[in-house]
Amino acid sequence: IERTLDMDEFGYITRKKMTCDEYYQEYATRKVQTQIWSKDTKRKKDMDWKNHVSPAFGNTPLVKLNRASYELWIADQLKIGARSSVKSYHDTFMGMLNDAVVIGVLERNRLLRVNIGESEIPAKDKSFSFEDYKVWMSAAERYLPSYDFAFVYIASFGLRRGEILGLKPIAIHAQKGFNTKLKLDDT
Repeated sequence: IERTLDMDEFGYITRKKMTCDEYYQEYATRKVQTQIWSKDTKRKKDMDWKNHVSPAFGNTPLVKLNRASYELWIADQLKIGARSSVKSYHDTFMGMLNDAVVIGVLERNRLLRVNIGESEIPAKDKSFSFEDYKVWMSAAERYLPSYDFAFVYIASFGLRRGEILGLKPIAIHAQKGFNTKLKLDDT
């Protein structure tokens, strides 16, 4: 105990019974206050926490987390959800636990490097045909204001929202006819 006090780790002893739910609330609030998370990020992480992680681990004290039970929980989640969803739950939980280590509430994260296997649920096919693309683009051109359509059109070539919003008139080089060249120096 004296060594712990000397190392200024008294919080570890006093917060030993803190549950995962209690610490997650502190963690999420701090992430928003320090502007590390946007409101949308918080909403997504809160949804993952409330609907998936909390029912299994919410009332468990941080120091009582068990790697074996967590690995079994991950395996169960992979039976009912896509791998990307399970990875999202895992990332939310690991972010919180790693923060608890950095802050000094936990001595170490016992759940580090848990393998996320393959899901029994196949990934969604998000592809579509070129014909569908042409139909959608012609409808967008017909119904959207030209300013909004320009954003949709440029995005269809792979530019991200921030890159599109950062375009300056000097970067746009009109060619003959409908052809236009974009010169992107910083992306």
